[in-house]
Amino acid sequence: ENQPSDRDAVLINETACQLLGWSKEEALGKRIVYVGDEIGPQEVIGVVKDFHFQSLHQNIAPMMFMNVKSTMWGDQRIV
Repeated sequence: ENQPSDRDAVLINETACQLLGWSKEEALGKRIVYVGDEIGPQEVIGVVKDFHFQSLHQNIAPMMFMNVKSTMWGDQRIV
């Protein structure tokens, strides 16, 4: 079962942080609204280093890590 600390919390990568106009320090505690489920705003609890999760020929895309029960996509997904 999901831990209470996992609920309503997300990690974002450095690219997402830059895209949102935040420094790593500013990002902590900010809230992001995820559209698609009835989950409410998610609090940024950390910024992870960028890494390639697609082809090395592509730029690193923004990424958000979240753990929610989703009616749309199922449990525990990476966005």
